[in-house]
Amino acid sequence: MNKKKKKKEKFNLFRPSKISLYLYVIILGIILVFGILNIVFRDATLDYEEEAIENCVALCKQELAKGNLLESGPCLSENVALGWGCDVVHSPRVSFLDDQKENMCENKDGTIKYLVEVTKTCELVRTNSVSIVK
Repeated sequence: MNKKKKKKEKFNLFRPSKISLYLYVIILGIILVFGILNIVFRDATLDYEEEAIENCVALCKQELAKGNLLESGPCLSENVALGWGCDVVHSPRVSFLDDQKENMCENKDGTIKYLVEVTKTCELVRTNSVSIVK
C-alpha cells in the first residue's frame, strides 16, 4: 500500500497541469534574466540621443548663420553630447562626397560611438552607430 501511495505522489508531480505551471515559471524566469541583463549592459550613451540631435541641429544652424557653406558635408563636431558626433550629409547620400575622409568625423580617440546626420539645411537625416575607420 505504501508503494502505491509513493507512485501516486510521483505521478502527481508530473501531471499536465503541473508541467504547464513549471513551463510558465521557466519562461518568466528567462524573460526576467534577459530584462535584467539588458538593464545592466545597456549603452548609457544612447540616453543622450535627444540632446545630441538638438545640439547638432543648433550647431548646423549657427554655421549657416555665419555664412559657412555646408555643401561638402563636413563634420561639424565630434562632441555634441557624450559619445555623439555631428555630421552633415546629403539627402539622399552621395557616397563620393559623404564618405571622403576629410568630410567625416575623425574619431581619433574613439570617443564617438554614434552620429547625428543632418542635411545641409539642418534637417535631421538619421542617427546611427559609428562605422568610422581609425
